[in-house]
Amino acid sequence: MAENEIKDSEISGAYIEITNRCNLNCRDCYNASGLNCTTCEITPEDLEKFITMLYENCDAKSFSISGGEPTMHTRWNEVCDMIERMKHIKFTVITNGTTGNKRLKELLENNDHVTVQYSIDGTCAEIHDQMRGKGKFDITMKNIAAIKPKVKPYFHMVVAPFNRDNIKEYFDFAEEHNATPTFSYTSKHGNANEIWEEISLNDSQRLESLTVIIDEYKKRKIENIPAPFCTIKCALTDRKNKFNLCVTPYGDIYPCQGLYDKKFSLGILHDFDLSAIIKEAETMRQTLIARTEMDYGCKRCLVRSICGKGCAASAYTLCGDMMGFDGDCDYRRKVLIKYYLMPSAKESS
Repeated sequence: MAENEIKDSEISGAYIEITNRCNLNCRDCYNASGLNCTTCEITPEDLEKFITMLYENCDAKSFSISGGEPTMHTRWNEVCDMIERMKHIKFTVITNGTTGNKRLKELLENNDHVTVQYSIDGTCAEIHDQMRGKGKFDITMKNIAAIKPKVKPYFHMVVAPFNRDNIKEYFDFAEEHNATPTFSYTSKHGNANEIWEEISLNDSQRLESLTVIIDEYKKRKIENIPAPFCTIKCALTDRKNKFNLCVTPYGDIYPCQGLYDKKFSLGILHDFDLSAIIKEAETMRQTLIARTEMDYGCKRCLVRSICGKGCAASAYTLCGDMMGFDGDCDYRRKVLIKYYLMPSAKESS
């Protein structure tokens, strides 16, 4: 592949799971990290080589460091040393906040190119601990209070039936701790798949919670934070969109977190070939573009002209075929009508 084709690629960064070790076994964990008995990790050397390659060849400048619980990496101090050196990169460390890691505290207090996202599912122990385990809320909040970060942290809630009525209070809670609230919904993977009926929301609940989130972002003038809309179309189908690679602790490189199956691997971190990865991504892109032409009963749909047929990863989870129906047509139609068609109609009237 020509150098200019690599430079022009849409890779903006990566979500990297550096270890499969975790001290919790959260009920919604998409990769069931807390059940792992054998440690598997990305070495600091491979991590730095990978990030440097993407930065130098793709101008990728944003990387998320996750797990498992990243602070439980057996060489975590060396990972932090690497992050500290790479001041030209924006890093986000994603943690459950329960380990009270001293090196993470130092990293956050002394560097303005590093931020942290804490997984907090409610404003009190009664709510949060339902997902994370008894006593975890108090431990997390105690550890957060001990850190004075240079960059404003994120508090991230996974919205589920037990905490959906806590969203407005969550905004106040985040504000009190000088944090930015972010949200997502549970995905049907790992632990969540085993209790899906218990922790998933129906369409009405999702739309109601989405409305609250969007309204609160507007009211509080919180900008540049994406609301948890359903997938309208896969980011890979549009060259205008930048996308992140995802890397597992086993070294497999994927186009998104929803396609963690060997058949969708773009390459291996330990034998990293950027040209080959971009070529594989382009092949997958063409398949996904073909998916946008599929007919899932779309001919009479009001939103057919603006719908990109949803999420291929969800389709694969639902029916074992990423070219299949993703199960979200009705919900996506409601979202598109409320947030795209209705505002457009008002503007033109």
